[in-house]
Amino acid sequence: MKNKIQNTPTGEAMIGLVTRAIEIIRAECHNITVENKIAYNGVDEDFVTNGDKKAQAMYISEIHRLFPTYGIIAEEKELAIPCTDADHDIYFTVDPLDGTKAYKRQQSHGVGTMLALVRDGKVIASYIGDANTGEIYGYDESLAEGEAKRVRFGRTSLLKPETDMPLPKQYVLLREAPHTFPANIAEIIMPAKDGGVFKDIEVSGGSIGTFMARLWKGEAGAIILDPGFDTPWDLTPVVGISQKLGFEFYKLGPDGSFKKHQPELVRKVTAKQYYEIIVHKTLVGEMKQWLAVRKKRETVGIDIGDTIVERSGDTRQAFPDALRVIKRLVAERFGNNSHIVSKVNAEQMIRVRKWLDENRFHELTGLPASNVEFCAERHEKAPICEKLGITHFIDDRPEVISHMTSVPHRFLFRPNMDDYERLSPSLKGSWSSRAGKKSNPCFWIRDQEKIVKTKMVRGEIRGPFYFLFIISIYGQFVASD
Repeated sequence: MKNKIQNTPTGEAMIGLVTRAIEIIRAECHNITVENKIAYNGVDEDFVTNGDKKAQAMYISEIHRLFPTYGIIAEEKELAIPCTDADHDIYFTVDPLDGTKAYKRQQSHGVGTMLALVRDGKVIASYIGDANTGEIYGYDESLAEGEAKRVRFGRTSLLKPETDMPLPKQYVLLREAPHTFPANIAEIIMPAKDGGVFKDIEVSGGSIGTFMARLWKGEAGAIILDPGFDTPWDLTPVVGISQKLGFEFYKLGPDGSFKKHQPELVRKVTAKQYYEIIVHKTLVGEMKQWLAVRKKRETVGIDIGDTIVERSGDTRQAFPDALRVIKRLVAERFGNNSHIVSKVNAEQMIRVRKWLDENRFHELTGLPASNVEFCAERHEKAPICEKLGITHFIDDRPEVISHMTSVPHRFLFRPNMDDYERLSPSLKGSWSSRAGKKSNPCFWIRDQEKIVKTKMVRGEIRGPFYFLFIISIYGQFVASD
């Protein structure tokens, strides 16, 4: 049967160049020579091989011959040849060998080559070749909106993303290990059965092009990319094919925001400061629905010293009922959205971790061991709480509470009253104390300018930490000695 998927002359030429680059990469893999170079961050070590150099030399020579007025931006030596076309700003981006470290390790995956063509700010053609399988993915102006193609074993077919299967039944692909992600993204990538969005995760490095191809082929529902550097030779072909197929790019903010953006087609190496998720436009609604639910979730943060742990000389022990009540909070209300946030120095951090381990804190309470955050200064708790989306925070120090403008429900537990009086201007309008109990006050929170009071039965209060029992039952903060 005659192949009905046609190419433009430019598309045919680009496929031919990518095919030749694959042949060069394969031929050179049996005798790889390596030169060191500095990574984009100016610190780490990177490499260039004979495969990179020979493939790039072929691309440059052939582009000059076939498209003499077109500009070229290529990876090796960050080559930049200006466009001389009279009618358009038109240029190629060239990544001759994408995944050099995988190539150097003789990996059987994660090695590619990428070529894209930009005209007047729009990617009009892009082709990515998998050096190991020989497959080529891409498009040119011959294809309709929403279409790209796949050349596999000599036959061309349309690329088909998976848009019918819901995200909880699909994988999300990552470039880094999950423990490196901040809490708001860690929630997204946890398995759907545990409250996340996706079925599970897969982590892979190497070529960004062959990595992204898994999304385009329907092997995953989304990809999350971490901060780093955008380069014209990596970004341009990936953005071109992704957007041609209907994928959208969203920035994931530390505050839990999910904001669509148009990736800039950079012409030089540019630092990227944000996480982003790439998901098909037909599945964005699922992401937004999940994020809307998460936004309503309550998240609790608790200090350790003089809040969970009572210090008496050299002795450190939990306040009465503390572990039992935290267990109930985790199980009945906050779940995995329960965090410890503590200000410590290096020596204190060691002691705290040792105390948590020796007292089987995480085992007995269910609060995840990964949900322990440390900082060096008290005011640094505030940005940590903002990053984690903390809605309820308990601390013994008014100074800490005074910084937490992003936390709607803040509570002081057995505070030092001198500190409270000193900082009362910054706390005014948020706190009230029980008259006549200045040495051992009971504080309650103002919720939307209305004082929320909770009735307490004397027999229920078994220890100063038992106010958390009131949180889990009534949804309000009350402390009592």
